Amino acid sequence: MRKISTLLALVAACWLSACSGDVRSTKLTPELLEDQAKLQRVVNRLEPQERKLFAHYLMNRTVMASPLGAMGSTLVTSEGKDPATVGEAIEVVRRADDLSARRDVLIKERDAKEAVLDAKRKKLNDVAEAAGWASKEVDAANAVIDEIKAMRQDYDARIAAIK
Repeated sequence: MRKISTLLALVAACWLSACSGDVRSTKLTPELLEDQAKLQRVVNRLEPQERKLFAHYLMNRTVMASPLGAMGSTLVTSEGKDPATVGEAIEVVRRADDLSARRDVLIKERDAKEAVLDAKRKKLNDVAEAAGWASKEVDAANAVIDEIKAMRQDYDARIAAIK
């Protein structure tokens, strides 16, 4: 009887240690992803911030599987593969959020610079109009338009390079 209770205690200890392992190493198998109860147990073991990130990943998978999915982009690893573990899924979302924030910063910076240049162009247009559209004033306004185009191309290329 003592051997059986010792064996049961050993099995229970092994089971508990498996459950207490790093939840981030949990494999993202089709069985897990299709079982809401198992997914909920995984989610419950994550830290609050990681729960949000993993929920974002799961939502992205759901949306991308829908007919509207063709309009978005799937969250994948830098190698273009689906994350293999919960931790990889969290890191994929974290990376996507970081890249999105970097793009947003560049877009705001570009738009602010464009607003300044556009105000300068409008003033130059007013001067050109007051001068009867004299060549010198029109050329100055057109130079600002060229500056806006070049600045926009530079920013658009920098934004597109963030992948």
